[in-house]
Amino acid sequence: MMSKNYMILYVLLFLLLIGCKSEQDNTEALINRSAEWFKNDDFPYNLKKPALELKMPMVLKEISGLSYVEETKQLAVINDELGNVYLLNPENAKIEEKIKFQRFGDYEAIEYVDGDYFVTNSKGDLRRITPGKEVKMELLQTRLGYENNVEGMGYDEKANVLFLACKDQAQLTGEDKKKGKAVYTFSLDEMKLNTDPLFVVKDNALLGWFENNVGKVSKKIEDRISSFSPSAISLHPKTRLLYVTSARGDLLVVFDLNGNVKHIELVRDHMEQIEGVCFDKKGRLFISSEGVSKKGRVFAFNPLD
Repeated sequence: MMSKNYMILYVLLFLLLIGCKSEQDNTEALINRSAEWFKNDDFPYNLKKPALELKMPMVLKEISGLSYVEETKQLAVINDELGNVYLLNPENAKIEEKIKFQRFGDYEAIEYVDGDYFVTNSKGDLRRITPGKEVKMELLQTRLGYENNVEGMGYDEKANVLFLACKDQAQLTGEDKKKGKAVYTFSLDEMKLNTDPLFVVKDNALLGWFENNVGKVSKKIEDRISSFSPSAISLHPKTRLLYVTSARGDLLVVFDLNGNVKHIELVRDHMEQIEGVCFDKKGRLFISSEGVSKKGRVFAFNPLD
């Protein structure tokens, strides 16, 4: 006959397994219901159903940034390590042009502005690349450094500024510590960094939004939200909301220009490592994913009706 102690042990193990399965099911259900969570904020995309999935050529397995070129209807993309701008057909991923501006580096983001391509590395050094028979490159200092780990860059045509999103340290070197993740602006009129962040994202703001809009969630989801570290940033051309992705936690967070959280998406696993985001003028959303176990990819999402 089974002893009383063994019986208690089996009951406890059974309850533990049921609890783990329940949390796993709850987590999966939350991810699968992402389009249903936020009926009152009208998030205009269904990230579960891309209109197009483009497999990148091998040279772009480590695609680390992208920008839409409206004049030529192309995607401008960069590789994490190679000093080339690649212009892709956004319908079939064919490389239609390559602009070599430097040799090897650590290139994190790209933005097309009025005929020039701006590329940043993790230290926040900006390169302004002007294509032509002889490619010109100008190095622009920003005061951001390796400790900030700049990974995302976007553009606001109205203000003529670049957004620079920091993955790590929020404050500039020598300034008082800031807790959170910072977004700075770089003026293209004055060609200098605004040393005050546009806003700083704190974990409690993200978790607070989640609790107010979703309710209590599993520890696994809470950990994903708390790991938010910007990997890309882009301004929506119609709503003027900032879309910020995070490869850590597989997140897409939408902010207004004051840094208020407007929406959070838990991105599904088919995007292995989100490293880029951009829009065309009509609001079509492009998200790039660096290849980890497979080829790099770009996903296109049409706005919902």
